[in-house]
Amino acid sequence: MSKTLHIANMFGCFGAGILAFGVAGWLFFNQVDFFCNSAVQRGTVADVSYENVPRGRGSVMAYVPIVELENSSGLSERVKVDTSEDSPKYVIGSKMELRCAAGPHRVCRENRFIDLWASSLIALIFGLIMTGLGLSLRRRARNGDFIQPPLYS
Repeated sequence: MSKTLHIANMFGCFGAGILAFGVAGWLFFNQVDFFCNSAVQRGTVADVSYENVPRGRGSVMAYVPIVELENSSGLSERVKVDTSEDSPKYVIGSKMELRCAAGPHRVCRENRFIDLWASSLIALIFGLIMTGLGLSLRRRARNGDFIQPPLYS
């Protein structure tokens, strides 16, 4: 591999790592904001809908729980939880612990570590890997150790 291509790969990996760190930070601070402006509530699964939910670049069919909660005035209201499962895991009548943010459009998420922090952790790990790869390529470039293409006979 030529020195120019090696340096381009180094900057590409390092840049992707820094970008992933930025995304991880943004996701983390959004989750912290949600966490600070929400309260834990227990609700009862009132219904389960099977609908399209966004995933990746498209959408997939998944089971989404609709939970009955008690609002601030003591009345019960139904809220669609911002979580989904590919398999029918939710049982009508079962209890569910949620973290809900108040507002005109109430947002509730299941109060599990993975639901609250997974996206920022994945972006952080990707950022660490890419930045580490970029730094490794930088060290190799300084030492003159370039990756040589295999020779075929």
